[in-house]
Parts: sequence; C-alpha cells; structure tokens
Amino acid sequence: MPFSFQTSKAQILFTADKRVHTSVMDVAIAFVLGILTSIISSYIFLWLTERIPLERQRLLLRYVRRPRLSLRLLRKSEERRAADTIRRLFAGWCAKDLALYLSCWSDDCVRVKGVGTATKDDKDAIRNKFL
Repeated sequence: MPFSFQTSKAQILFTADKRVHTSVMDVAIAFVLGILTSIISSYIFLWLTERIPLERQRLLLRYVRRPRLSLRLLRKSEERRAADTIRRLFAGWCAKDLALYLSCWSDDCVRVKGVGTATKDDKDAIRNKFL
C-alpha cells in the first residue's frame, strides 16, 4: 500500500499560526534581551569610567581608534618624531621655557595664525611674541 500524506485545512492553519506565534515570541525575546544588554553595558561603562583615570581612558580610546598608530609610536618613526616634537612644544609653552619652545621650530618656519588670515610669523617674530 503506497504511503499517502494527507493534511487537513485545520492542520495547515494550526501550523501557520504556530509559526507566527513563534516568530513573534522570538522578536519579543530578542527585544527584551537587547534592552537588558544595553542597560548592563551602560552600568559597566559607568563603573569603568569612575575607576579608570581620565588620562588612561584617553590612551585606551586612542589605541582602540587607531591600534597601528600606537605601535608606530613605540618605535622610531615619523609619527613618533612628530609626537615628541609636539610634546616638547607644549612642555616649553607650559613651562615658559623659550629655548625649549623655539627648539621645536625650524629656522625657516612660518606660523600662520589662522585659516584665511594673511598674518604670518617667522622664528624671530615667534621669539618676540613669546616674551
């Protein structure tokens, strides 16, 4: 006797209704889990920002944004030389050390005082305005 598969209209409707019910439940569960995950991650973020000092947070963010740059700054490269020069520039400015500040400027430098302005300073003008 051959196998025959007969389904009634009621069975088809029940199966379709069950699939719709399951998909709605899956969406609802995923929505609730998403909300809970968001709340938990917000608390973890707040907890970490309270315990990690601001300078460490900046270092972590800098590494997360550009991980290769952090590695390039460890070895002697163009990026490291530029970063060291900028650090010395600001250290000289904050310490009001004219020699350290001017050591960051080359002899043929030109400092432009803003976008669209025609005022330019060479090293001698920088020295006179620093004092």
